Amino acid sequence: MAWLINSHLSSLSSSTPQSVSTQPASVIASSRIRIGELTATVDEGWIQEAPSSSMRLTQFRLPASELGIDDAELAVFSSIGGSVQDNLSRWFDQFSQPDGSDSQEKARVQEFSVNEMSTTIADLTGTFTGGMPMSQTVEKKDYRLLAAIVVGASDVYFFKLVGPEKTVERWATSFGEFIGDLRSLSQ
Repeated sequence: MAWLINSHLSSLSSSTPQSVSTQPASVIASSRIRIGELTATVDEGWIQEAPSSSMRLTQFRLPASELGIDDAELAVFSSIGGSVQDNLSRWFDQFSQPDGSDSQEKARVQEFSVNEMSTTIADLTGTFTGGMPMSQTVEKKDYRLLAAIVVGASDVYFFKLVGPEKTVERWATSFGEFIGDLRSLSQ
């Protein structure tokens, strides 16, 4: 999984989606965290924070490695509605491209199975222009989105990592390992 996210040259493949239930993130064992009805191992460098919105199950700050560069943020949601493609499109629309091209066309998307759960991974770079539709527009150049949408047994989970390209690149492998390590509590 890590090679997929860390490599900008991945090819596309496909798999079939399914669905999990929401409960706040909490620690299950010493190195595993519970997110709704999923568990995963979190990189020791990630900093779990109180969610900044009631829509979020949890969130993590992924520190930058250089002074003067912002940290990245991984927000985790469930039950936010819309199809996998609807959510990816909304996230891609939060980016503009320096050459004026369509972010939807620049995004790399791959579908596969993670522990019998349909999973879609997306990777996009560009200028981040904002979050929610009603929020103030921002322009953050050289930003990157790594996202995963995981269809569990009874809910869909959305993992959205956004930050400066350098910061996201630093954590791309651990994000891939995190997604690849997701397990349903029913497994």
